[in-house]
Amino acid sequence: MNQLTDDDIRDQKQLLSAYRRTLAHHLEQRAIHGTAYVPPSVIYGIEEARTQIRRIKRVLRDQGIAVNDHPDDEEVQSHEFSGSPSLVMMQSKPPHYTL
Repeated sequence: MNQLTDDDIRDQKQLLSAYRRTLAHHLEQRAIHGTAYVPPSVIYGIEEARTQIRRIKRVLRDQGIAVNDHPDDEEVQSHEFSGSPSLVMMQSKPPHYTL
């Protein structure tokens, strides 16, 4: 692998910062819309930003450059539900109504 120049390293760090800002924006949009109503462009933006963040971190680390992990760099899987929401709803008991 070719050794990066100081300018290349600076550029990669700037790109990493830019992709993290983009990711933060898309995550905010996802939170505003709620997971059921997120526009496809937001979902794609999150995936693309995370892909580029992983790529840049790998390039820098391969050069021996320390790169901090940010909590949003990867998706955190929620363990709140054990299955898809529709499966959870099907397993739920219907409410009991009295007249």
